[in-house]
Formats: sequence, C-alpha cells, structure tokens
Amino acid sequence: MSQRPGRARRAAAGLHVVFVIWRIHVKLYLASPFEGFLNIVWPLFFAAMAFLIDDATGNHVIMRYTLFGIAAMGVWSSVAVSGSSLLQHARWGGMLELIVAAPRSFSLILASMTLALETTAVFSFAATLIMARYLFGIPVRIDDPALFIVAVVLTMIAMGMFGFVLAVSAVRYRSAWVIGNVLEYPGWILCGFLVPLALLPAWAHPVSDVLAPTWGIEAMRAAAGGQSPWTGLLICGALAVAYVCAGVLIARAVVQSARVHATLALS
Repeated sequence: MSQRPGRARRAAAGLHVVFVIWRIHVKLYLASPFEGFLNIVWPLFFAAMAFLIDDATGNHVIMRYTLFGIAAMGVWSSVAVSGSSLLQHARWGGMLELIVAAPRSFSLILASMTLALETTAVFSFAATLIMARYLFGIPVRIDDPALFIVAVVLTMIAMGMFGFVLAVSAVRYRSAWVIGNVLEYPGWILCGFLVPLALLPAWAHPVSDVLAPTWGIEAMRAAAGGQSPWTGLLICGALAVAYVCAGVLIARAVVQSARVHATLALS
C-alpha cells in the first residue's frame, strides 16, 4: 500500500515538471521572432497558395478534403524545422549541458519542450481555418465537434512526440535544421495533407502509415464529415506512444555516449 502513494506523488511531480517546462517555453517561443511569429505567419502563405489552387478547380469536394490538411501543414513545418534543431539551439545558448545535468529525466524535459513548440503551432492551425472561412469563403463545417477536438489535440500531441524523436536523433548533427528542411515538404505529401494517399506510389504507403499525422488528419476529416474517427484516433495514439518509447531509448543512448566520451557540447 505504501508504494502506491509514492508512485502517485512521483507521477504528480512529473506532471508538474511537464507543466512548468511547457508554460515557460510557450512564453519563450511566442516571444521568439522565428518560433513565434514566423511559425504562425509563414505557413499562411503556403496555405493561401493551396487554397488558391483548390479554388481554381471550383471543386468544393476537393476543398473540403484538403482544408484540414492545409491547416496542419504549419504544424508539421514546426515539427520538422524547429523540432529537429531544438537541441542545437540549446547548445548554442549554452543550455544543453544544464538540461542533461538536470535532476529530472532528459527525455521528460525535451518532450515538454516539443509539446510547447506544438502549442504555438496550434495558432497557425486556427489561423488557417479562419482564413479559409473569411478570406476564401470555404465553409468550415464540423458535424462532430467533440471528436474533432479530440482528433486535433491527439494529432498535435503525436506531432510533438515525433518532434521529440527528431530532436534527440539530430542532436549529433550541427546542421540539424537542414534535416528538418528536408523532411518538411515531403511530409506534406506523405501525410496526405494535400492529396489522397491513394494517388501515391505503392512504396510510399508504408512510410505514410508510420507517420502519426496521416491518421490524425484522417480522424479530423472523419469527425468533420460525421463518420467514425476511431480507427484514425487509435492508430494515431499508438504511434504517439511508439514515438515516446523510441525517443526515450535514443535519448538514453545519446546521453550515455556523450558522457562516456565527454563530447556533449561537441557532438
């Protein structure tokens, strides 16, 4: 019986750490010209071009299909570019050693930072939907708002955990932001943001299946259209858990290697 209160206290303490780190970094990112302003405004330019292309077709079915995918493009860009270079920026600021030496888990701290990054990207998602409705006249109809919100939140968390994996995987590379740039635009296609996955070649489907946004966007579209989103939600959630497990294992290996070889700042 005595172990349960101890576990509960540790879990509560861990959640408190996540909340504090998340809150601090949300403020930092919103004040940053790049992670804050540009991560919100820059994706709107790509969204506007996509809406103009769809509007030229005059096909409202296509516009409704791509609507939520276009809104999620900015979130993916935040994951790919900012997430992959998250630890590199910490290194440049002299904070990487302090983060690794902190008494709390390195993985817990980094995951909280990536979640904060995704929180700021939600503004881009909302701004894109507002622009679609009032600037381009695209009706934003959601038949099941409750499940749609669940799908949006779960997709954002899953994207944040994918950013966590990218961050710990790219810590060894000084040009980590280049890796993010390489992943940004292919991700728009592979996750089905702009085109149906059925149009992609057969070799691309397994890649799409292991990307959580693929299933999250499918769940959003299903909830908005009054269909069952549970398949997409369950697979998206399972992939988010898989990302967490993979990120924790990679983070342990990277930190242990850096400690053994004393190469943390130079890795």
